[in-house]
Amino acid sequence: MKWLWKITIIIASAILILIATTKTITNNGNRDAVYTHIDATNNEIADMRPNDNSDDTDAFVKLMNYARMHSTSKLPITIKFPQGRFLIGNHQNYLPIYLPSYTTIQMESNTRIDLTTNVSFLGVSKSSNDGGINNFAWQGGQFLGDGSNYSARFTLFHGHDMKFANMRFKTAILYNNHAFDINGSEKILLDHNQFLGYGNGSNFDRKSESHIATSEAIQLDYGRLNSSFGQHDQAMMIRLVPNFVSLAQQLNFPADITISNSTFGKARLANGRYTIGQNPLGAHAYTSNMGRSATNISFINNTVSDSIAQRIWVKVNGQTQLNHYSGVLHFLPVNHLIIANNVFRSDAVPGSWISLYSRQAFKNTSNVAIMGNRFETKSKRAPVLAMTDTNITAGGSMSAINVTNNIVSYVASPDQISSNQAQMATLLIWQRGKQRGLPNLSVQNNHPR
Repeated sequence: MKWLWKITIIIASAILILIATTKTITNNGNRDAVYTHIDATNNEIADMRPNDNSDDTDAFVKLMNYARMHSTSKLPITIKFPQGRFLIGNHQNYLPIYLPSYTTIQMESNTRIDLTTNVSFLGVSKSSNDGGINNFAWQGGQFLGDGSNYSARFTLFHGHDMKFANMRFKTAILYNNHAFDINGSEKILLDHNQFLGYGNGSNFDRKSESHIATSEAIQLDYGRLNSSFGQHDQAMMIRLVPNFVSLAQQLNFPADITISNSTFGKARLANGRYTIGQNPLGAHAYTSNMGRSATNISFINNTVSDSIAQRIWVKVNGQTQLNHYSGVLHFLPVNHLIIANNVFRSDAVPGSWISLYSRQAFKNTSNVAIMGNRFETKSKRAPVLAMTDTNITAGGSMSAINVTNNIVSYVASPDQISSNQAQMATLLIWQRGKQRGLPNLSVQNNHPR
């Protein structure tokens, strides 16, 4: 009978191992069970039901709240979603869904989130006095909206150490909105994501200073007093978490943000029309920034197609100038920026360019490297190439700007462009309406083709 006893021990051990993978006992003295590995469709908290047309919002919120209550650095929680279709929408009269710290959400590439309202995923402390969330990851999943009434938005306020990877947004971003709004956060990685479509069509107001026309898929913003976050913003301006040393020094500007290996472009609608692509990335500044700037921003190995580069002209001191939000990528101000090995295509829009801007009230833009990028401009609707089509514009006070080994490729009729015009369009230095040199400016080996 010894062999039977051994088999019994083996089976019992296997059961214990299986239990351990889904339940961990905390060391808080009362031995409350904490689930550290959760199947979103089969658990004791709240089961989500794929593919049955039932609303999964409440169940999803319960899972997030469970993680917010129980996850710690010693007991991080992983929530896994299988393939299938889930419906997420209105949560208690459109309240945001709070994301947890020390949590990983894992979805398959064909896990589909059908958005049934405009959904806001909020990375901020619900108590609004202990900083934002940290050590959070979202891996995989598709977010499907209509660009009008069904959308998704992630807002990260005063957070750090987060990763968003292999996510797909299709017509899931409203006009005048962002997929990711990064406010005063640091150490954020967005990798291998797709952002397809902006709004619900290709025609919209492109007036000067229109935020609709310049809104970014990923916004780098300043965490400031009296913003749309209200009490969250005010509390965190007064009391920062002690380990937020660099953010305290930065006075709540974003820092250490990387966007890599991602795609930004248009999307095909059900009626056969295409939306226009959204601007990938942009930073804003405010008069209350006290001379600080976004720091250590990297945009690497991405593909950008038909984003909304705008010829927005404004009057400054009686002179007509290019507006500082006009570029597909636009920053004001920024320190230690890398834009490398990207492809910018413009088949259906006037062009693609990068806009750097600094005003005297702000800290100088400095230490910018724009290298190894390819700009492909194919539209015949951009006759003034030297000024607005494919170039890198700069204004205000700047230093240490390096533009190296970029290729500008044009497909246009001979009467639209010449080789000299292409070289002029490669780099346009714009400062108060005049072209002039900048300190430590290096422009080398950039080629029109």
